[in-house]
Amino acid sequence: MLNRPLREKIRVVSRRLKPKIDNQIQKKKQFQRRKTKLYYDQTARDLPECRENQNVIIRKGREWIPGRIVEKHEKPRSYMVQSETNILRRNRRDLRPSLIPSPSFTPDLDDNQIINEPKTDIVILSLPTNTENPVIVEPPNVGNARPKRNIKVPQRFKDYVMTK
Repeated sequence: MLNRPLREKIRVVSRRLKPKIDNQIQKKKQFQRRKTKLYYDQTARDLPECRENQNVIIRKGREWIPGRIVEKHEKPRSYMVQSETNILRRNRRDLRPSLIPSPSFTPDLDDNQIINEPKTDIVILSLPTNTENPVIVEPPNVGNARPKRNIKVPQRFKDYVMTK
């Protein structure tokens, strides 16, 4: 009875009161751990390494905020990341590479230099040809609404006026 003394004074053979100890428990646990690791390792892959000064987005709770990698930390898969407010240490799984540089991470400039760049959605690319005519590419116009299917009214309702 879970190694507790009985309240009742029933006659019981003393060997029945001793707990049974399975000598194979440690081996069974070790076997189960190996089996679990084997199945996990079949699909698990390491994420690619990030480089210094790479623009990333950082998971902060349920939000993703922009940032930049300052350096790789001494611990495996960890990086020191500059966010908009401070420097954070984050695991690689909490970082996603970003192609869009954050506006708060401008290069260090002298006090005399001022950046006056108009913000536009037009990207100017130069072709590696002899002509120096730039190619202007506008991003596609993406709406916030999701596409909806066309809803066809069943035949039995054709005599009724249906409203949304």
